[in-house]
Amino acid sequence: ALEETRPPQSTHPHANIAYSPPARYAPPRRTGRLTPEYHAVQTLMLLGDPRWLGPFCAAAAGGHTARARRLLHQGPRWSLQVLDAVRRQLAQLGASGGAHPAIPLLAAVLGHWGSDAVAAVPELLAVLPHAGEAAARALLQIGHRVPEMVPGLRALAGQAGDVEAAKGVWWLTGDPQPLAGTLQVLLTCDRAGVPPAAHTVTEVGSDLLPLVPVAHTRLTGTAARTYPQRDVQVLAARVVSAATRDPAPVVPTVRAVLTGAGTSSGRAADLVADLAATQPTAVSELTPVLRDLLDDPWSAVAAARALWRLGTPPAELAAPLITAITAAYSGRGAAPLLAAMHAVEAIAELQQLAERDKRIVISGNDDDLIWQDEMLQDQLRTSIAVLRAARHP
Repeated sequence: ALEETRPPQSTHPHANIAYSPPARYAPPRRTGRLTPEYHAVQTLMLLGDPRWLGPFCAAAAGGHTARARRLLHQGPRWSLQVLDAVRRQLAQLGASGGAHPAIPLLAAVLGHWGSDAVAAVPELLAVLPHAGEAAARALLQIGHRVPEMVPGLRALAGQAGDVEAAKGVWWLTGDPQPLAGTLQVLLTCDRAGVPPAAHTVTEVGSDLLPLVPVAHTRLTGTAARTYPQRDVQVLAARVVSAATRDPAPVVPTVRAVLTGAGTSSGRAADLVADLAATQPTAVSELTPVLRDLLDDPWSAVAAARALWRLGTPPAELAAPLITAITAAYSGRGAAPLLAAMHAVEAIAELQQLAERDKRIVISGNDDDLIWQDEMLQDQLRTSIAVLRAARHP
């Protein structure tokens, strides 16, 4: 499918990344679907082959930015070769004036990789004047913060629900207003989802005090009827405990959400884990209900993390976490947590999972099953290496 866009032979496999647009990227009769060419490019992304860059950028340049963005749903697989290729492509496009429509998409790729893309900071800074919002977000996600990012982050923070950018503005300027405005909307809405970034605002601390009155209305001591409403309750508990430094008023509601299990209980357990790191005695009474969640597919990993921070020995948490690895929804964070806990008792079973021939099914989508398993195998091998190093420092 990529034959017409294949680069000429070169002494270096990634030397030529300037491709012509494939002819069938958006045939008029199939505008609602991805074509075989798009699927071929996505396969290269998932394989970690940097030859996806040329046709991907060509599609964006040809006016198919929305379809190109769809290819980023899972995120291209990281490798040093792919990172180097993205950096070269971004530098090339930026040097041509910075208006190329692929620049924000490449910035999104780098942001998805987080700290693994720190080497690309110079290229992102170079395109910041031309692609301020996309480059600023990517730099924020990578962990690089400079004042030049503020205009782009303020523009993003003006978009409803962009907590990540609003928090970045606070971090760089000390101005809590964009974040407070965004959180106010989330705390007063029952149907909108709470973005993951909203559960990272604990460090804002007393700057959240103006939100305490509205947050308190959500702390009813009982779990709300729907999961979106429970997510708002967890956010309210985080805001109140962070702003006042007093977790006591939030514990009854957190307990109720934990007891309800499901997706919201995982977020509640994450909050308990954060509180356990600084005020363990305030949340130690939640230990029994956290133990009850160790077999819940939605919240087992978060519950194990909270229990560990409350003093539960890693050896007692290894078995439920190994079980969670093969669960459809909870397995993605189990192996890294075992590594973080230095649960060396898990090495043998992790090795068995990493070497088995049968796929570990952690996706309900047949198209994603193999790729999700491949990424999980990488995660298992990395975790095993960390645990072996911990056993023999």
